[in-house]
This record gives sequence, structure tokens and C-alpha cells, in this order.
Amino acid sequence: MNFSPNQEDSPLALIVEDDRFMRMQLTTVMEQDGYQVVEASNGKEALTAYTRYQPDVVLLDAIMPIMDGFTCCRQLQKLPRGASTPILMITSLNDETSVDLAFDVGATDFITKPIHWAVLRQRVRRMLQASRATEKLQRNFLRERLITGISQHIRRSLNLKDILDTTVVDVQQFLGCDQVLVYRFYPDGSGTVVSEQGILSNHKMLGQYISDPCLPEPYPQLFYQGWFDEIADLEQANLKPDHLQLLQKLGIKARLVVPILKGEILWGLLIAHHYSSSREWFAEEIELLQQLADQLSLALAQAELLETIQEREERFRQLAENIDDVFWIRDPEKNKIIYISPAYEKIWGFSCESIYRNAKSFLDAIPDEDRERVIAALPKQRLGNYDEEYRVVQPDGTIRWIRDRAFPISDATGQVYRIVGIAADITERKQAEANIYQALQQEKEFSELKSRFISIASHEFRTPLTTILAAAESFEYYGHKWTEEKKTSYLQRIKQSVKYMTTMLNDVLVLAKTEAGKTASNPTWIDLGEFCYDLTQEIKISDGKQHIITFISCANSNGDTPEKLPAFTDEKSLRHIFSNLLSNAIKYSPLGSVVRFKLMVSDEVAVFQIQDQGIGVPVEDQQRLFESFHRCTNVGNIPGTGLGLAIVKKSVDLLGGSITIDSEVGRGTTFTVRLPLNTYKNLPTEKSLVNEQSISSNKAETLRALSGGMNTQG
Repeated sequence: MNFSPNQEDSPLALIVEDDRFMRMQLTTVMEQDGYQVVEASNGKEALTAYTRYQPDVVLLDAIMPIMDGFTCCRQLQKLPRGASTPILMITSLNDETSVDLAFDVGATDFITKPIHWAVLRQRVRRMLQASRATEKLQRNFLRERLITGISQHIRRSLNLKDILDTTVVDVQQFLGCDQVLVYRFYPDGSGTVVSEQGILSNHKMLGQYISDPCLPEPYPQLFYQGWFDEIADLEQANLKPDHLQLLQKLGIKARLVVPILKGEILWGLLIAHHYSSSREWFAEEIELLQQLADQLSLALAQAELLETIQEREERFRQLAENIDDVFWIRDPEKNKIIYISPAYEKIWGFSCESIYRNAKSFLDAIPDEDRERVIAALPKQRLGNYDEEYRVVQPDGTIRWIRDRAFPISDATGQVYRIVGIAADITERKQAEANIYQALQQEKEFSELKSRFISIASHEFRTPLTTILAAAESFEYYGHKWTEEKKTSYLQRIKQSVKYMTTMLNDVLVLAKTEAGKTASNPTWIDLGEFCYDLTQEIKISDGKQHIITFISCANSNGDTPEKLPAFTDEKSLRHIFSNLLSNAIKYSPLGSVVRFKLMVSDEVAVFQIQDQGIGVPVEDQQRLFESFHRCTNVGNIPGTGLGLAIVKKSVDLLGGSITIDSEVGRGTTFTVRLPLNTYKNLPTEKSLVNEQSISSNKAETLRALSGGMNTQG
């Protein structure tokens, strides 16, 4: 097992080949192309080399002693990062079974001997590019999730220390560096580490006082202007001697520093350290730290605001007549209220005299659900930890939320002789909390929707792309041996895969435009019977006689040219609705089964029914059937994105109609769509519209209202 280094930042290739001469040739070619190379002569050595060096790409011979390439490839998939590392299988076997086996065990691509070196270079380069693109996409997703998570934590928590500690833990795990810390400045330019996360026990810095002679000037001003400090290799850095000496003393080899601002003040620094070796800091990592520093600035402002509110709350706690809160003083020995502010009458709706007569009368306004808890907490007033939130019901039935706190006052001997309290109306705060919670739930749902989209899109694209690649390459290498029938079959696979991806992309674009409110109804006069008949014929051709598909209109039952049924509506939306419903009916029904499409008219409403004999929709799925990306629990391995019915529902809403479902698992499903015809007698006929070229503005507004004026529901 040999390792031949090239440039330090060049990709690392693991070459696994038992033939020494071929291994030397492969190594030479890869090194000439700028790769570092690790060599292994059999499968077992390859597994050891992969674990040790973590290569970027593997060139793997299929036929070897000890452990063949197919077994080795299967084992590589089980190692950390193995499933994401591109593997080029090199084989002298040119039969289809060997090619299929190579892909089955996890090979990304294959090439046959004798090797065409230019082809090998291109395939390795292409695999690396695809691998890096995928890795970048995954890293960006993790980065967005990290930023979103910390942002949500800041919204939920008012504890600055907790926010800082969470941030350094998450950043250290994401960057994979040795240490992440938050450094806070003192006015003289020195400071201390207030939060830290690291993997090296001998480099702990939490609580340490640090004075860097380079920080007083000009670094604070530079940091305030948005500058950041990036050192990939301390030995190569151009630093002032004092600054260099400090970093060397701390044992730092590489570091990244971004400022944390508090308004117009440089509050501190968010710092990532690497001790074990030099380290390249990528642009996305720098941007991540800058974004998180901005979030911490927001947390600082939030903490300062909270501190200010608490100070003001304490300072004005003793005020009575000039505040809206209820200020009260109680004698604990006599259990008497000796003072209560007039705000009590406004908030409780009862007279102050009533609580002077009976100190517990305030409990009468508290609902049963809260009263027992409040009574149980009353003894805490003597201890100083009474802080309760509860509701009160005013005489007119209005409900107000109260935050009630109490503070004991002791005499010179330490005896509690007064209990002072303040009851604040926090109804608005409770409403704000409810609004914030709802907003966070919506944000969470959006994040989950985005994650589901990425997951589904990645999965749904992978299968057709793999089919296209495998079919194209098989055609390239074995096409000259095939019959015309087999060639046609492979070309059909490619066309079907391309068509599937195009359909999915169109669905995503349609749904995105609808969600953004950019989809408008463009009504025209069309014949519904003719439209449904033509669409049915298109679906039949696409299905290739695998199902029995029938169409029946209200006045026609023989499946031939239907009776004219004019309607002023949007043809594109109709196509979205019924092409998706018919396609679903076919996709989820067994071969040879019947799919019925029926059109009826009742009271100026067109009623469409599509009935199949498919797998049916479970009851638990029917409530979420029209949500984006939702798929029923019984679809099994049937492909799909969960977008079709979402598009159907939005298109139906756009046309001002309705859709219902009647389904039984294992028996089939019937969808019923009701759409307004928009063909009132006082409106122009199709012929008069053509002849007159225009209509009055009032009638135009009526037509637009009938055909496209409905709001699209999300």
C-alpha cells in the first residue's frame, strides 16, 4: 500500500489494482492530472487505505485475488463516507451481467479494459464534480438548518448565556474545528472568554482573562467596519510580533474571527480555532460565522431590552396611583389588604371596597381551572417566590390574563410584617405569545416542507437519471450487438425517464406559481364535452391500452363525439385538474382495470366524476390528501411526488369549484369535481363574442368575476 502526495489541496485518488504494471500506469495518469494517489493491490488493502486516507475518488479493479472488486465495493459502502464517495469500476468483463452487478454493489461508473485514458480522465473528473456538487448542496442545507435553529432558539430564550453556549456547540460541530468560543471585550480592550466548546482538554479557555496588545487599535475599528480575521496557517501569517507571540503561546495553528456588535459598540468576537494543523477557511464558513454573529447581536439587544424592562419593573414596583398595574399591600398576620390601587377596579371589575372587606374576594373572579393552583401558591408570598399567571373573568364576561407577584418586607428582626404585590394585566403579552407561537409553527412547517421537497426531489430525480445513464451507456457499449427492437426498448426507457422528470418539474413550477399568487385564470369559450373527450383520447394513447378508459357525457353514452357543452372557463386549469386525476387513476389501478370519466350538468354547474378500481385512499390520509408533498401510506413503491392533487385542489379553487372524494381501500376511488359553467343566458354566446369582437365593460367585469375572480386558497 503506497501513498504518493502531490499538491496538498489536490484531490486524493485510491487506486485498487492487483496488476503492478496497470497500477503504475493508473498512478502515472492520475498524478499527471494533478491528483494525489494511494495504491492498494487487493480489496482488503483497499478497505484499510480508505479508512486511513479518506480518498475523494476510488478506481477499483473488478477481478483481484483475496477480495474481488465487487465485494470490495459493497464493503466500501458500509464505511463512513463510503456511500458518498464516487467509485469507478475498472473491468475486463464486458458482459451486461457484470455491468449490472457493478452498479448493484454501489459503483458510480465503470470503464472496460483496455483503458482509453482520455475517457478515464473525463469520467473521474465528472464523478468528482458531481460528488462535490452534492456535498456542497448537503452542506448548504445543514448550514441553513443551523442558522434557522439558532435563530429560533434566540426567539424562544431570553437567557443570553444559554444562547451563547448553544451557538458555540452547534458551530463547532458544523465546522469540525478544534474549538469555538465567544470572547467579550472590556472597555480597556482586554477581555475574557464567556462561552466555549472544544474537543481538546488541554486548550480550555473559558473564563480566562486575555489581553492582546494588538486589539486596542486599530482592530476594533476594523471589526466594526465589517472586517474579519482569517488565518489558515499561523506560520505563514503576516502578524505583528506581539500578536504572533500570543497566538503561538496559545498553540493556535489556524483561526477565524468575526465581530459581535452591540449597536455601535464592539461587544466581542466569535472565534474558531484549530490547534492540530493548519486549516483552510471556506467562504461559506466565514459567511456562516458572520450571520451567526448578527444573530448574537440580536440576542444581545434582546437581553439588554429584557434587563432594562426588569430594572424598570423593579424601580416602579412601589408606585400605585400612577400605574395601570394593581399594586397591593397585605398584612400577613391579620390577612388583611391594607392598600390596593384603583387599577383593581378596572382589571377585576370589582370595587376596591370589596377586597378591603374580604382579602380573598379577588379569587372569586378566577375561573375554576386556575383557582386551585393560585390558592396552593399563596403561601409562597412569604418566601418571595410567588409569581403566578392566571385569568380573571370580569362581570361582563371579558377574560383578562394577570401576572401576580409578591415580595415580603421584613422588619429589623427579620420578621415578615408586610407583603407587597403587583398584579399586571398581561393579556396583550399572552396574545403576542400566541401569535409568536403560531408564527414559529408556520416557520417550522415551512422548514419541514422545504426538507421534504429536497428529500422527495432528490429521490425522484435519482431513479430516472440512473435509468438514463445506465441505458445510454449500455447503448453506447453494447448497442452494436443489439437488435432494433432492443435498441428501441432502451430509447423508450430514456424517453420515459425524461418525460417523468419534465412532468415533475412542471408540477413544481405550477405549484410554486400558485403558492406565490402568480397564477391567473384566463377564461375562454370551450366545449367541455369535446375537451374531456380529447383529453381521454390523449390519456388512452399514453396508457397504451393497459387500462380500459371510458368517457361518458350527460347526453352521450357511446364514447363517440359528445354533445356540445359550451363553458366560459380556463382550459389550462381544466387540464391541470383532469390530466392529474386521470393519471392518478391509472397509476394506482391494476392493469386491465376500468377507469371511468363522466361529465354531467346540473343547475349551471358541470359535474365531473373520475372513478377507478385502484388501491383506494385510507381514511387517515383523506384529510391531508391535497397538501403539497403528502403521499398516502399505502402507495408502497409506486413513484410520485405528492404534488398532483395539490395542483388539482388549487386549480379547482381558482375556478371557483369544489372537489370531493369517496374511496375505499382495495376497492377504488371516485373524485367528484363541481365547476360553474359561467354560461348565463344574458351573457354573449360564443358566436356573438367572435362577431362583436368586444363586450361592454360591465359584462366583461361579470365574465372575469365568474371565471377568474375567485381567491386561490393555499
